[in-house]
Amino acid sequence: MNEDAKVIIIESSVKSDTFLNYLRSKIIDTLYANNVSFSSVEKDGFYFIVKLNENEEIVCTMDLLSKISGISTIFIAKLFSVEYEILSYNAVQIAKKLLLYKEKFSIIVKKSNEIMMEEDERFLYFKKDLEFFIISELSSSATCNKYVKNESDADKILFILIGSDFAYISLLLQKGKDSMPFKFLNESIICPIYDESHSFLSLISVLNNGFIPFPFIFYSTREQLIKTLKLFETVVKKYPIFNIDVNLINLDSINLYNYRNYLKDQHKFTQNKKLVVKLMNEQIIIILLLKLKTNADFVSLPLFSYLHPFWFIKKNIVRAFDFGKIALTPIIYNYEYKNTLREFNYSNIHVIENNSFNSDDSFLDIKKEDFESLFNKLIDINEISPKEIMEFNLNIQKDDILDILDSI
Repeated sequence: MNEDAKVIIIESSVKSDTFLNYLRSKIIDTLYANNVSFSSVEKDGFYFIVKLNENEEIVCTMDLLSKISGISTIFIAKLFSVEYEILSYNAVQIAKKLLLYKEKFSIIVKKSNEIMMEEDERFLYFKKDLEFFIISELSSSATCNKYVKNESDADKILFILIGSDFAYISLLLQKGKDSMPFKFLNESIICPIYDESHSFLSLISVLNNGFIPFPFIFYSTREQLIKTLKLFETVVKKYPIFNIDVNLINLDSINLYNYRNYLKDQHKFTQNKKLVVKLMNEQIIIILLLKLKTNADFVSLPLFSYLHPFWFIKKNIVRAFDFGKIALTPIIYNYEYKNTLREFNYSNIHVIENNSFNSDDSFLDIKKEDFESLFNKLIDINEISPKEIMEFNLNIQKDDILDILDSI
């Protein structure tokens, strides 16, 4: 065995043959597309062992592969025989080189095939003995390192994988993007984008679940469109998307009654007049989407259970079926939206910090009877149709946004 040999270990998020086969093809395609010289991509249980021809490329390659969705953990590792003395000694030596003074560490010891692992008493004893020895040695070292059970509390994580033929000890570890790979489900979903908050969260959720977004961007002003397109580009750049068709709809081009002026004289809505208008705009957008003649059967409705009243959610899901569409609500129970927005370097910080989705901007106090009586009085659903849908192909590698704006 070559003592200097290093490999990249990839753990799949989903433990199924269909997904593992798909993930292997994505790994190989990524390596070829980026001209990485490799000798093999071997499957060992629920893991892949990537062997490169040149160790000099291994760190850059790990960073490249870590961008693939569907990877739970990825790390660079050294190979060793599956023997307790060899593993315990080398694990301690590697950890001592990795850990700085007073850094906290956590240990993961797994078999490449986790099925029946809990019933494998021999492995469980091996695992406990190995963990105890490593923890004892590192905790008593001069660098005063401390063991923590929770991985999120650790400064460094030592991962030991017991494979079919060899054991692997991590040298450098990253947590992957624990979501479905882009296009894995090979199904298009109509995605409305009309604000800087929940409609973008819906788009992110669609992408994270392996669907293909069919985006329709609604806007009223050029300034709003510029801001939306820039945020859209920021989001899609996080995924392996090179070109995407974008549809623009100018809400001012739709012939509707001037209900904003009407509401000025309605004393019933004095306190939440702006919210009523905002919810009416969302209703109009949803109806527009459902009336679109496309090949996509699915439509994403960006509805929150703590933002939209349940009657509104229920009504629009039923309405989608009436229009022959299948409604998906990918963010209806997303209580982690702040973390999601932070991950995307979200620009509208006040939305995050002030928790405004469930305070000032909540529609929950709007009653069904009040809303529907007003909506039905002011708006004829049959007249809601876009006069013009502008379709553009956005090249993510280039700055195509300016070209789109120049053509409007």
